[in-house]
Amino acid sequence: MYCSWGWAGGAWNFVIILFWIALILGGIGLATVFLTRKKTGVPEEHICPSCGGPVRSVYLRCPHCGGHLKKHCPSCSRLVQVDWKYCPDCQAKLDDPTA
Repeated sequence: MYCSWGWAGGAWNFVIILFWIALILGGIGLATVFLTRKKTGVPEEHICPSCGGPVRSVYLRCPHCGGHLKKHCPSCSRLVQVDWKYCPDCQAKLDDPTA
């Protein structure tokens, strides 16, 4: 009596099983990559310290209230955040309200 299923096909059944295992593991790998990768191309949203409105990191002034989001360092003229205490480039103190 001949068995038409199971290991009767010999090496072909082994190849088919390996194909399905590779397909399933590849799908799991792709799903892991897509779920854990960092999104790029999406602008980061920040919050204005004056009015709480949404602003982008490249804005110098808030489009909602006109509040300053960045200022220039008095020593090296680098753009720095308004709430920073020291310039990261020249290490100058930024507490001067006229800066």
